[in-house]
Amino acid sequence: MLSSRNMTLSTPLMLCIAQDKIEMFIYILYSFKQHFIKHGHESMDINGNSLLHLAALNQNHNNSINFSKIIMKFSPDRFMKMINLKNNDGNTPLYIAAGLKNIKLMMFLM
Repeated sequence: MLSSRNMTLSTPLMLCIAQDKIEMFIYILYSFKQHFIKHGHESMDINGNSLLHLAALNQNHNNSINFSKIIMKFSPDRFMKMINLKNNDGNTPLYIAAGLKNIKLMMFLM
């Protein structure tokens, strides 16, 4: 289930972020903990966005930080790998947060 993808190569965790479903995101993470710890940073959608990119793209700035904190708390090693990943446009999660003027997330990612 965690590796399932739709036409845009989005996983269930990615869809939770896109649809602002924090409770479901947490449920899926804990239900598939070992898979996420092993492969979580490798999941990218059709645009090359990781979970952290998608959290930065979340229009609800409070939830963008919440999703990011959950990812960091759940797997600090995977979080550190995602933080510097560039998507297909060459943007890191920090660059996206800056572009959306999400100051709190920018501070968190720094």
